[in-house]
Amino acid sequence: MVSLISFGGNRTTAEPPLETRTLSKVFTDRQWFRRPRKVTALNGLSLQLRPGEAFGLVGPNGAGKSTTIKLLLGLLFPSDGAAWINGAPASQAPSRKSLGFLPENPALYGHLSPWETLMGAARVHGLSTSTASERITYLLDELGLSGVTGKPLRKFSKGMLQRAAIGHALAGTPNLLILDEPLSGLDPIWRKQVVNLLVDFRDRGGTILFSSHILADVERLADRIGILHGGELQRVGSPSEIVADHLSEYVIRSKGEQEPAGVGARLEGGNRWVAISHPDSLWSMLHKLEEAGHQILEVRPAGPGLEDAMTQMIGDWSITTKNNVSTAPE
Repeated sequence: MVSLISFGGNRTTAEPPLETRTLSKVFTDRQWFRRPRKVTALNGLSLQLRPGEAFGLVGPNGAGKSTTIKLLLGLLFPSDGAAWINGAPASQAPSRKSLGFLPENPALYGHLSPWETLMGAARVHGLSTSTASERITYLLDELGLSGVTGKPLRKFSKGMLQRAAIGHALAGTPNLLILDEPLSGLDPIWRKQVVNLLVDFRDRGGTILFSSHILADVERLADRIGILHGGELQRVGSPSEIVADHLSEYVIRSKGEQEPAGVGARLEGGNRWVAISHPDSLWSMLHKLEEAGHQILEVRPAGPGLEDAMTQMIGDWSITTKNNVSTAPE
């Protein structure tokens, strides 16, 4: 099988694939009818990604996700702080040697075919023609484009263009992918296929930073997520950890001949019981069930999913966060 990653370029095992330290960006909003305003788009972002990790960057519109990505790609310069990719400053070209990027709205050349598009990316990254051909054949097959390798991209549907753009990001054997809304425009079948492709990249040691508004996709792909709000990183953790912060109760199902004392279990039918536990009393309740001779069949959270948990957190932050827009003289 063709390897999806390369640890060439500036990548060394001692350096994180991506790191930021107090990365900040302040814009000046100038309009003729009022005094200039300083607008903080990103404030003090400190983050380090590990090899073989998929990190999801989430948050409401205007939270700072796009600004973060542009700073990492060298499209914007920071007002404060710094970022490194594979040990090289993000503002310098060497940092992009082992990087693959997918923008939110890919702008591929419509007169080129998928094969030509991916070959151009592979050759720019230094792959030989023979190595690039083998890799492109594999990627186009995985992305369902092997039957249209010579067709101009201008004749593609939105979903096909998105798949071609994902192939373009992978064509240069990167060890780091930065993806902005990678599953946009894909139908459910291809969403799953692309997630599997990205999981394979991650499992081979590649690192992924991606942003998405579709939290079901974030849960499927991300090992950790970072929640941006008001230009600040408010919370970092695995999806399950973030959901667990907002759990109100667990559902416990068990099998036993007699009603357990002090649990408040109800009989579902036959000798199967169901009980509801607060997170703080979960272990004591499980102990009581075992003392009563019950076999534990299932323990599952009954609280909100990631979307509900995030909505609640952002609502709480919105109440307590001060306006980060200040007026400054020209």
